[in-house]
Amino acid sequence: MNLLEINMDQNQIQQITDRISHKLESKGVSPDRQSITDKLSSYINEFGVVPYEAERKVLSDQMRLFDIPEDDVSSAPSSVPEGGVYSLSDIQPGEWVTVEVKVVSLQTPSSPSIAQTGVLADSSGAVRFVVFSKASEIPPLELEQWYRIESAVVDSFREVPSLKLHSGSRVTPITDDRSLMPAPPVSLSELTPGVAASVQVKFVEEWEARSDRILQTGLVADGSGKMKFILWKDEGREKLTLGSVYNIFYASVDTFGGRLSLTLNSGVWMEDEDTEIAVPVVAPAPKGDLPVTSVRDLHVGYVTVQVKFVEEWESRSERMLQTGLLGDETGRIKFVLWKDDTKEKLVPGKVYLIKNAKVAEYNGRLSLSLNSAEYLVVDGADDMVVQGAAPSSPLPVTNIRDLSVGFASLHVKFVEEWESRSERMLQTGLLGDETGRIKFVLWKDDTKEKLVPGKVYLIKNAKVAEYNGRLSLSLNSAEYLVVDGADDMVVQGAAPSSPLPVTNIRDLSVGFASLHVKFVEEWESRSERMLQTGLLGDETGRIKFVLWKDDTKEKLEPGRVYHITNAKVDEYNGRLSVVLNSAVYEADDPAADIAVGTVLDSYAGTIVQISGGSGLVKRCPVEGCNRVLSRQNFCPIHEIQNNYNYDLRIKAVLDDGQKAYNVLMGREVTEALTGMTMDQAIDLASESPLGLEEVQAQFTEKLCGRYVRCFGNDFEGRILVKSAEFIHLDPSVTAELMNRAGSVSGGEINE
Repeated sequence: MNLLEINMDQNQIQQITDRISHKLESKGVSPDRQSITDKLSSYINEFGVVPYEAERKVLSDQMRLFDIPEDDVSSAPSSVPEGGVYSLSDIQPGEWVTVEVKVVSLQTPSSPSIAQTGVLADSSGAVRFVVFSKASEIPPLELEQWYRIESAVVDSFREVPSLKLHSGSRVTPITDDRSLMPAPPVSLSELTPGVAASVQVKFVEEWEARSDRILQTGLVADGSGKMKFILWKDEGREKLTLGSVYNIFYASVDTFGGRLSLTLNSGVWMEDEDTEIAVPVVAPAPKGDLPVTSVRDLHVGYVTVQVKFVEEWESRSERMLQTGLLGDETGRIKFVLWKDDTKEKLVPGKVYLIKNAKVAEYNGRLSLSLNSAEYLVVDGADDMVVQGAAPSSPLPVTNIRDLSVGFASLHVKFVEEWESRSERMLQTGLLGDETGRIKFVLWKDDTKEKLVPGKVYLIKNAKVAEYNGRLSLSLNSAEYLVVDGADDMVVQGAAPSSPLPVTNIRDLSVGFASLHVKFVEEWESRSERMLQTGLLGDETGRIKFVLWKDDTKEKLEPGRVYHITNAKVDEYNGRLSVVLNSAVYEADDPAADIAVGTVLDSYAGTIVQISGGSGLVKRCPVEGCNRVLSRQNFCPIHEIQNNYNYDLRIKAVLDDGQKAYNVLMGREVTEALTGMTMDQAIDLASESPLGLEEVQAQFTEKLCGRYVRCFGNDFEGRILVKSAEFIHLDPSVTAELMNRAGSVSGGEINE
């Protein structure tokens, strides 16, 4: 028996730390490398999480910390098929697989780190593949050749599987005569992200390329609908012929903005001269004038409308001449006018009769394209009433708490000014009254002046809009004037007048708080308005702080301990941060120090189930693996391992009466909670006829029905416990929870 404690080499963990850090630094942030290393060590060495899963989890957490968008990568293992060879349709992200496939497409790699990329296919489907440059022992794959590929890793991007060939993969040419029968065509409406084995479509509309890298783009269609396609410039590629029918094999199906599109560079196609496809087409522009339709009654096709030019927007494309909002008494609609020597811009505020404009739909919203239309000003109609337009007389004053979409008058204080993120924006920030706060925006307008921070304003007929479930004010349609002598107006959430007691970071909530913390790490400021930002910490965790430029404020000194009184605590994307501008802070003695911990969540409940795989387990000794072995000492990656390492753990279900949690306790927590050391567990297993199962049986006897408080963090739906303690509970409550245990299913932890 190998009694060595599992411990992934720190150099390897440091390599993973470097990879994560480099990815984050490429996004312009400065991560806490030591925190990353500590998390990796905990996941891999303490909890036995597979290294690549640990890397993915830590990277994901860091990206959320810095508000960096990320792609969700799932891992759902499946069973190994008979014979060990997977069909491409059955592979799942996170698996190491053996496949027998044909190279149906090769593409030019986009990075020096990639040796080859393209598409592999078998009779069940097709996937993209990548061969990394470091895998120098893998010979170049040849087009139209069959291969047996062993130990390929199934990766995922935007939930689409792909195969990664690395230095551990084995590639063997298949010399026997095999044929790959083309799959029957799939309709466009049935496509999903990935690789389309076969589609039969008609090229119905060609669009102007917006990039020098694009060879051709437009719409293809079949009887089920239409789809955008794109063909990037690539040596040997020729354009499709408008109006022709094509059989296209192994094109990539991508998704953007909720819509699918075809990328043809990965595929091959043949014109089918003997086939005609009836495709849904938009009716051609009418030859005569259509009757006037209200905005509320518009539909895809062509229409005539009488509308007022309500609002002009900044054009986001060099091809766009003008865009904005048109409206009548029934509603509003976006319009676009593309650059055309025959077209002139519309005049804001004027009413137009627009004949035979094209109505299109995108993401469930209609819009007007005016390039096919004729439009002329309707004289004397500038007073046309538009739905949602600003009222002609002042509205009564409304509290922020009672606002709704539309227009409103308010009596508010200018609480906080923010940095403008657009050249078109004159000013933005927060306004507040005794009932709440709201964001405002003031766009550049020669008739408007900036508001003065700290002043109280009467704002008449401001526009109230909603975005992502939050209301905001646009002041360009409003009249606003200072209310003299009202600067002492009380605003909800304003800083308290007296010092608050000190709160641990773990116990913070939105509002104001006093802290006793250490300045752990300074980050590079992303804004010219920011004086300083970084991490503060105490014994219970760490939290981001921001200090905005203010002549009355000085920077904190990294490494010093501070008393911070009445700091503002904000929340963004579920994470708290501290703003120090409203606070008073003073440094402790230079010798003062705090042992900074990490934030741990608390979970209290009854252990209602000890799940399989608990107790004494055997782990794969191969460096960087650590997977739990089967009863036959089998590792799913490295096969039979007789020189295994032992580990001790508990997988359990914790029920708090409202929710059941899957929890995982590593060796240290398990020993503390059960009173059984790993050496004792090994001796017990050696002496008992039940072997390893005896340890799990005793853990079940010791823990089931006991009320426990666990401290840890969620790892993809499982609580990794850092510490745990027994607490006493009324026996009747425990009995009630245990009665529910029969309906609780313990989730398995990915090894």
